[in-house]
Amino acid sequence: MLGALYTGITGMDAAATNMDVIGNNIANANTSAFKSSDVNFAAVYSETLVSIGGKAGNEEGKGVQVVGLKSAWEQGALETTQNSTDLSITGDGFFQVVEADGTSSEATYYTRAGQFRWDNEYYLVDPSDRRVQGYLATDVTNAVFDTSANVAIQIDQTTHSEPRIESNGWVTARNSSTGNRDYLYQVAIFNFPSNDGLRKVTGNLFEETTDSGQPTSATGNPPGQNGAGKVNTNSLEMSNVDLARQFVDLIVAQRAFQANSRVISSSAEILQEVINIIR
Repeated sequence: MLGALYTGITGMDAAATNMDVIGNNIANANTSAFKSSDVNFAAVYSETLVSIGGKAGNEEGKGVQVVGLKSAWEQGALETTQNSTDLSITGDGFFQVVEADGTSSEATYYTRAGQFRWDNEYYLVDPSDRRVQGYLATDVTNAVFDTSANVAIQIDQTTHSEPRIESNGWVTARNSSTGNRDYLYQVAIFNFPSNDGLRKVTGNLFEETTDSGQPTSATGNPPGQNGAGKVNTNSLEMSNVDLARQFVDLIVAQRAFQANSRVISSSAEILQEVINIIR
């Protein structure tokens, strides 16, 4: 009977965690490029019961435990916008953004949310002023880029104006001297051996971990090459949350919570009967 009480508690805890995750998914249904999560459960067993033979297969269940969360990496729908600096990725990969805090160890993050803009210094930045990374052009006429290193994408206003991001992640601007549009940068895309190993960070960001592995190319890949997804302009990737499924899962989790609470209350009633007998 006491075992049933503790088993019910594990079930309630697991169901509550599941409801927390589902609630977070629903809350982020309109968050750009948000990836929904699912809870993974595992059964808990005690040692083999000696009282019924002590043989393998006689393990008594002791409840359930949460063993982890798994993100769903399916592509979200693309929504067309009127902002030329709004970018989305079709396929695998992440944009790289760097904290511009002036230190030698500026934090590096990865994101699929391409809500970018030009700041007052004409850096391409995310909503929190992190600088988007890309390749510098070595031939501004024929779109040739140095892919050996990443740099922050910035337009020199003394030589260029009217910046624009085009297909393939090319960043162009009008040359103040010639009037031609020059190719200045290309947005870099980063792939990881295991997206599931990335750590989620507040702000729609991800961090590299030992579980994710290092990017398959230390400097990233040009969009559409080496397994990297294609960059789309004037569009944003939407959340991949399926609201219908989330509400069904919420109902199931709620019923699981209620059922486990019933196990506890039933066990408590039986214990009360035992106490009454003793009296």
